[in-house]
Amino acid sequence: MQNTHIWPHNKRDTLVLVDLQPSDIDDPRNALRLHEDIEYYLDRFHLTLVPSGTDFVLKVLDSTIQTSKLKGRSETFGDLDGRKLRLPSGKIPWQRLLVTHSIQAHQKAREKGWLTEDQFTQAETTAQDLMEFSVDDGAQDRLKRFLNDRGDE
Repeated sequence: MQNTHIWPHNKRDTLVLVDLQPSDIDDPRNALRLHEDIEYYLDRFHLTLVPSGTDFVLKVLDSTIQTSKLKGRSETFGDLDGRKLRLPSGKIPWQRLLVTHSIQAHQKAREKGWLTEDQFTQAETTAQDLMEFSVDDGAQDRLKRFLNDRGDE
């Protein structure tokens, strides 16, 4: 298990897109404690955490890792697909960071061909809806521009 930033440390200056400050980068609400393989693939958008009711669940976007076992475990990524994120009591990450990651991961999945262009998932719809309640209108506009610009890369 290792600690990981939800919003990457090297992108701290862009936290303003979600109504946070660069100084918030090391806030505990920008951190998760994850198995090293989950952290590796989360950082590379092969998987993400998607909203499900009041929880977030792991979603594997890259089907080629479904049968891969996690180091030191008998479970595969496929076994973890749909599993609820467990958090220590009172240690809830910033929802806006999780939903932003989810939106970016789905964009990357389309670029890589893991999802088709017309395959808009319920998780994406929910993430976009949650984002509307997480940040003010100005931040929503900045974030949409940022996400659209990233989609053009």
